Amino acid sequence: GCKNLSVVACSDWIADFARESFLKDKRILTIHNGVDLSIFKPQSKTESKRFKIIAVSSPWYPAKGELDIYKLWSILSDQDFEIIMVGLSEDQMTKLYSDSDVLINPTYADTFPTVNLEALACGTPVITYRTGGSPEAVDEKTGFVVEQGDINALADAIRRMKEHPLSSADCHKRAEEHFDKDKCFEKYIELYEELVKM
Repeated sequence: GCKNLSVVACSDWIADFARESFLKDKRILTIHNGVDLSIFKPQSKTESKRFKIIAVSSPWYPAKGELDIYKLWSILSDQDFEIIMVGLSEDQMTKLYSDSDVLINPTYADTFPTVNLEALACGTPVITYRTGGSPEAVDEKTGFVVEQGDINALADAIRRMKEHPLSSADCHKRAEEHFDKDKCFEKYIELYEELVKM
């Protein structure tokens, strides 16, 4: 019965569900989650002979792609790759993101995962499964999207990225333009100010 109700989703994927619900006649919009760009930013990269792949979750369990990463390792272990699975503090994460060549997010259940945004903010491209709102974090300059459970496609995307690295500057720029927490907060403030006037 609220005439001025606006529904805000953190991803287009969630917004589409709201549009199919009893809320379909209400105003539905997306305001993505953001990250603190004063913390998550590129750092100098530690040189490595191996192509570093990072995967982040806290905690790890099958729905976050844990088993798929083990399968991926069986495909890539005899090649020049290193996979790092972590879940640590912000300071530790920033350095690990910056040192990595790619973040993989083989998630089976997510609305709009923050790890993708943190990696981009640190200048690290992302490869993710087509799960929930996860693909919305990247574009053609900042990552790849593969189908859930397709380990071979995940491995191929990693190999492509090794052969043709994506620009760290493009990744950070995407985070600045779309996922800066201050800009995201500002969208909420603008929405509240608009609603107050109605």
